[in-house]
Amino acid sequence: MKRTLLIGLAAITAMVVGSWNLPGRLHSAVAAFAAEASPNAKEQSRSRSSLSKWTGTWLYTDDNGSENVTISTKSNSLSASFKYTRSAGRSGNGQWTNCNARGNTLKCDWTAEHDDPEKTGTRRGTLKMTLSGDTISGTYLEDYASWNWKPGYGPHVFDGSMGKDVVHSRRYNRQKSPS
Repeated sequence: MKRTLLIGLAAITAMVVGSWNLPGRLHSAVAAFAAEASPNAKEQSRSRSSLSKWTGTWLYTDDNGSENVTISTKSNSLSASFKYTRSAGRSGNGQWTNCNARGNTLKCDWTAEHDDPEKTGTRRGTLKMTLSGDTISGTYLEDYASWNWKPGYGPHVFDGSMGKDVVHSRRYNRQKSPS
C-alpha cells in the first residue's frame, strides 16, 4: 500500500514538476525523487520480455492421452488454461493462476474440473515448471480433490491416481503456430 501510494505521488509530482519553473537544484531533487519512487521502465520491459518466453500453446502426450496448455501474459502477469483427455474416458479442463515467474522457473496455483465414467469433481493444487527452449517440464502437486460419484460408483472403485498429495509429472513441448 505504501509503495503504491509513493508511486502515485511520484507520478503526480513528476507531471507537476515538469510544468513548474523551479530553481535548478530543487527541480533536480524533485525529479530524482520521482524517478527513484517510480517503477523502472527498463525493469518492467525486461519482466514482460521474460514472461513472453512462456507464452504459447504447449502439448504433453503419453500412452494414456494428452494435455494442452495455453499460456498467456497480460499486464506483467502470466496465466494459463489447460485441457486434458486421458485413457478410460477421463477428461478435464482448468487454469493456472497466481503465477510467479523467476527466470526459467514458474510457480502457480492450479484448478481443474474433472469428468470420467465414474465421477466428476474439482481438483486443485500447486505446480512448479522449468522452461528450457521449447520444453516446459515439472510437477503438479495435488492439494485437494472433491468427487461426485455417478450412479453405481463410489470410492470403492477409485484407483487413487488423483487426490491429496498425488504428484503429476509433465513435459510439455511448444506447439508451432500454423503459418
